[in-house]
Amino acid sequence: MKITPADIEKQKFSKSFRGYDQAQVDAFLGLVAGDVEELIKENTNMKEKLSRLESTMVDSKNMEKTIQEVLLTAQKSAEEVKKNAEKEAELSLREAKVKSERTLEETHAILSKLRKEIIELKDLKKTYILRLKSLLDTQLKILESMEKEDESYKREVPKSL
Repeated sequence: MKITPADIEKQKFSKSFRGYDQAQVDAFLGLVAGDVEELIKENTNMKEKLSRLESTMVDSKNMEKTIQEVLLTAQKSAEEVKKNAEKEAELSLREAKVKSERTLEETHAILSKLRKEIIELKDLKKTYILRLKSLLDTQLKILESMEKEDESYKREVPKSL
């Protein structure tokens, strides 16, 4: 059972022959009742303050939990973005490597074809040079033969004509 300030003020004691002075007891009970009333008000204020602080603490814990969840989500998202970027970079690198290898192979093929064409053109040049020499030799022989014939006609033609 809780005692209230009103209980203290209403408290009456029986009188005895050699008992306490009634006025002093009543005065003291009045003081005690006032102090108890102040303590009850202070206790009520403290309970209200405690309740507000507990509510604030719960809100803070909820906010902290929310922030932690957001941070965790952000961290997971960042890791996922990083992994995707790494995968894309690796894929791009592989594609570039394949493309460069293909270009290199094509370049080697073109180079090989050009070398073959150069060899063929050199051979063709040699062939034309040989044919031209042969033709020129033949023409030279014909010219020499014609010169000899001219000289032979000169010898045979009488001078008296």
